[in-house]
Amino acid sequence: EEVDAYIQRLFPKVFEYLDSVKVSDVLISKENRRLSVVPEPFPTGKHLEGYKGRNNAPLQQTNILIGESLINSS
Repeated sequence: EEVDAYIQRLFPKVFEYLDSVKVSDVLISKENRRLSVVPEPFPTGKHLEGYKGRNNAPLQQTNILIGESLINSS
């Protein structure tokens, strides 16, 4: 919830649109040039820290990948 609220403050117009459709936030992991959804339905700051990249990398070289997964309502 904290992560979602933070991202919504960064991108309010995007979330206005997303609130009009059914989507779910997902944390994305990038390992060996492959992207995959992190199997954690409610990521926390600890998860973001774990998936941001190398531990000793400077802030400018870290990434947090977040995606939206469409939920099929049928």
